[in-house]
Amino acid sequence: MALACQGFYTDFQDPHGVLTHLGYVQIDAISRITRAHHHVFWSRHPRYQPEDLNTLLHRRQAFEYWGHAASYLPLSDYPYYFARMQSFLSQSRWGQRQYAAVKDLLPDILRRIETEGPLQAKDFKGQRKGDGWWQWKPAKIALELLYWQGKLMVVSRQGFHKVYDLRERFLPAQYLNPEIPSGQA
Repeated sequence: MALACQGFYTDFQDPHGVLTHLGYVQIDAISRITRAHHHVFWSRHPRYQPEDLNTLLHRRQAFEYWGHAASYLPLSDYPYYFARMQSFLSQSRWGQRQYAAVKDLLPDILRRIETEGPLQAKDFKGQRKGDGWWQWKPAKIALELLYWQGKLMVVSRQGFHKVYDLRERFLPAQYLNPEIPSGQA
């Protein structure tokens, strides 16, 4: 029964069905054969291919955001995350510290993405602040802050690298200013 509830015995027609059934799939950096989140889809939809995740984003069937961790989420759940995006800076000490350090970069990054289209962190100049995983260069921190605030969306990935674009170009019109369902905030 536990395996059936997790969708292992369901004949899903596509990865969107898997995502909708599960509610989210955590994006995982662990990669032995392939990244772990691909295993989640493939184990439930044997015709799954890794590029199907970019297809879900391109078709506006999914979005990437922080569920309980970095996750692929059904786009229909976007209104439930909108309030979190709007309150990110007031709720995150890390975000507040980083914002203070990179706030002067934010308008230029938004302008570049508006005029040039989707961009990755590598498209911006700057040096990393050390050797660790989270020692991002200032432009990467700014991109992530804009993403966590919902001003930018991840529209695809190239390898494991995020491609960011304006939320207005990614989201269908009905999601641009969503109402949070009553009692759900």
